[in-house]
Amino acid sequence: MRGRYRLSFESNDYSYFHCIANATRKHHQSDKVSFDDRDKDYLLGLLQRLEKLYAGVEVLQYVILGTHIHLVLCQKNKLKISRAEVKERYDEYHQGRHIMDARSGFCYRFRDRLNDISCFMHDYLWMSSTHFNGIRRIAGKHRFGSIWNPKFNSGLLQGGKAVNQCSLYVAMNPVRANLVCRAETYKWSSWGERKISGQDPHARSLKKYFSRFKYEERNYTDMMNKFGDKIEALEKAHALKKVKRDRKYTHHEKKYLVENPLWHKKKFIGDREFVNEARGLDAPIENSGMTPQDSS
Repeated sequence: MRGRYRLSFESNDYSYFHCIANATRKHHQSDKVSFDDRDKDYLLGLLQRLEKLYAGVEVLQYVILGTHIHLVLCQKNKLKISRAEVKERYDEYHQGRHIMDARSGFCYRFRDRLNDISCFMHDYLWMSSTHFNGIRRIAGKHRFGSIWNPKFNSGLLQGGKAVNQCSLYVAMNPVRANLVCRAETYKWSSWGERKISGQDPHARSLKKYFSRFKYEERNYTDMMNKFGDKIEALEKAHALKKVKRDRKYTHHEKKYLVENPLWHKKKFIGDREFVNEARGLDAPIENSGMTPQDSS
């Protein structure tokens, strides 16, 4: 995946992805994976550790649910990092259990991983599986194998509108699943963490992201307030639907309040020119899912 996407967008400094990983349900019937609060705490902690390790991968939005996770990631396609910094990040991640020699070939090879979302997701899914295999048991024995489906789903996003809309879809997941009435009260999500702790976990990454695109609201605070207004409007629409069962969602509401194939099935999300370039096709393509009336 990394090589194909980079060939298409090698001239771009950044690429954006929506990644979904689903917990497997193919193991023993008594071993249906469902994450409890303690499991979600671990998955969140692991995500934060890996984000510190991977210098070229930034998390823009996340949500951790009972059976799956959503991540909106930014990949720096042209990463310049010294071997000394690679060693520092590696040693900090392993907390002294493993020490890297900055002069080694391993350090040189490891540096190439630090801006690859495929490696990032592989490490996240593999490490979490190893952890849960150590604490879960089936009929008194340790479970084995991955707790995740073999492949995570990913979609390449066009920067700007597509990333903003996808982030809104991810933030609305707990509301859409009827876990909470307000997205800000769900602690295992970017929006919930921001509201509960009073600190945005991705403030630095988002400020850099907003600066790359031309928005009317150049100020980070204004952009986040606008994002919050959209969430609040969708929460009201969802609550109204519960009261008035016969009410139908508008096209805009449906994009975020129902499980939308746009975010789960499509590999390239953006305007027509972007999707054509991503596919490497010159012929007309199917509707990309983005509509002119959708706000950024």
